[in-house]
Amino acid sequence: MKVRTITAGIILDLERMEGQIEATAGFLLEARDRFISEGIEVQTLRVATQRWETYPLESMPLGIPEFVSDLEGKVRDEGLDFLSVGPAVTPAGIKMIPSIIESTTSTCCSAVVSDGSGVKVTNIDQAADTVREVSKIASSGMKGFMFAAIANCQPDTPFFPASYPDLMTARSR
Repeated sequence: MKVRTITAGIILDLERMEGQIEATAGFLLEARDRFISEGIEVQTLRVATQRWETYPLESMPLGIPEFVSDLEGKVRDEGLDFLSVGPAVTPAGIKMIPSIIESTTSTCCSAVVSDGSGVKVTNIDQAADTVREVSKIASSGMKGFMFAAIANCQPDTPFFPASYPDLMTARSR
């Protein structure tokens, strides 16, 4: 038997980020080891953060693509395979996704094109532009797997590239 992936969600606090990543990696690595000890193969380990648009951008010394690239490096250094920085919900955020994907190797992003309030036409248009831009990043087309336009995907779903934890639920815990 194989488990495709084990995914954990974390709400990043930039001041405690490295410790959070280390603790989350420890949890995921221990979970994988337990599966393996029972004869179950685990193919990948993944971590998802809250939507990158909710990071405290004003306190970040780097731009978003550079920050996410650095974050991915920390995640990979801890032995994890993939990172999701959640969906963008604004056209301006969606427009930044190709830069994020180009600056990383195993980071996923998504764009909300519909939610409980309805279809977001401007997001659909920007997501279509993003698909075109992402398709040009690598000739193999593999970067296309790092982006999804999502509709009505709830927080805490493990599906990559749509995965992101629920910021409001986490705050109430």
